[in-house]
Amino acid sequence: MENLLCDEVWLSSPRTPDLSHEREHCILKGCDDSFYTTRKDSERALVICLEKEFSYMPEPGYLDYLQSNNLVFARCRAAQWLIKTCTWLNLSTGTVFNAANYLDRFLSMSQCHGWKHWMVELLSIACLSIATKFNETSLLSLDELQRYCFGQIWTTWSTVFNQAQSSRWN
Repeated sequence: MENLLCDEVWLSSPRTPDLSHEREHCILKGCDDSFYTTRKDSERALVICLEKEFSYMPEPGYLDYLQSNNLVFARCRAAQWLIKTCTWLNLSTGTVFNAANYLDRFLSMSQCHGWKHWMVELLSIACLSIATKFNETSLLSLDELQRYCFGQIWTTWSTVFNQAQSSRWN
């Protein structure tokens, strides 16, 4: 067992010095414990983050699109379902936000005029499934999702899926 040691002296070394004096000096000089070394680097990083944020937003005019196609209620219902389901399944809040973001982005990018409420519900199930794959360490099974789905939507989805599978094999 002694061979595993690399002549460390950490047990006999003094306690870690207090760095509060150095931190006070740093605060007085206007620097912080940042990854970026200069203010210009920090500002450039902020601009990059804001540019990235725009790519994760729904398309312009999204709210008008929802209102003109009577999708506000369906979207609100989907958001409520996402929140409830994430609470029941003990998922992180980041998963809820990502799922809602995926839902909004998809609805805004594919602006078809034939959306039905059950389509938005089905889309929210898909968005939650994708969000859990990116955010959670343990993934949801289809059986777990089925238990928490909107009323009859799972039956509808299963029927559509089974019909698609059977037509694929014919």
